[in-house]
Amino acid sequence: MKPWGLVLGRESQAATAAWSWLRVDQVSTPPGELKEYCPAANVVSVATGGKRSIQVTVADGPPVSLEVTPGQIHILPANVPVGIRLFGPAENIVVSLSPKLLSDVRPGPGRANTALRPVFGLRDALIEQLVYALWQEGTSASPDSHYVQTLAAALATHLVRTYASSPSRAPARSRGLEGSRLASVLAYIDENIDRRLTLPRLATMARLSLFPFIRSFKSSTGLPPHRYILRKRVEHAKALLADDTLNIADVALRCGFADQSAFANAFRRLTLQTPRAYRDALRPSE
Repeated sequence: MKPWGLVLGRESQAATAAWSWLRVDQVSTPPGELKEYCPAANVVSVATGGKRSIQVTVADGPPVSLEVTPGQIHILPANVPVGIRLFGPAENIVVSLSPKLLSDVRPGPGRANTALRPVFGLRDALIEQLVYALWQEGTSASPDSHYVQTLAAALATHLVRTYASSPSRAPARSRGLEGSRLASVLAYIDENIDRRLTLPRLATMARLSLFPFIRSFKSSTGLPPHRYILRKRVEHAKALLADDTLNIADVALRCGFADQSAFANAFRRLTLQTPRAYRDALRPSE
């Protein structure tokens, strides 16, 4: 999955974070007329850098000129040809989302359309916030794939509800998981807290596609899956830290963290203490 700058071959790519269903790029593109581009993915681009003028031609439509300032957003639907002419250097954070990602958030048969409409020079604070959050998490030293999936689900849902090519009806309320299915998922998390827990695996256990599972899980537990799992890992870590025979690196691995640094960051975020300080506080004062 490639962003427009990479496809057009005119960018200076600063950094990339990629999964099979989502890719985030920081792209710099010099001025000039770019050849027509027909993205295979849905592309959301947030302008960074300075103000610039562009001219856009979508499919067989007339060219449209506009001034782009930082924070403005362009939405390029999958499989819609677009040509862009830049009258100044452009910098963007570009998120490419697979069509399946949008189809998985389809709210129901009455709202089956997930094809987006092209939009340029848009102001949408929620999209801007989600794109920056995806960028920051995706390019961090230890990205949390659960958190990335949750952010991507929120972005895809907002795009479908707000920028689908035909208006959608009001969203149906999310229903929680049935008792037995929720119990199975929670038991599986507890039993495998030391292993890599993937949201697709949990969704399969609940007999739901990925993003309906995320919504239903949050409705049932009050937390999205990635936050629930993180809390369970930290709770397990607290119990293990009481055992002085385990070093902190061992505790991190037994709680499913990628490394000691990721463990320390997560533990501090939830407890406001480092693992070592927590362990020291457990020891009786002399």
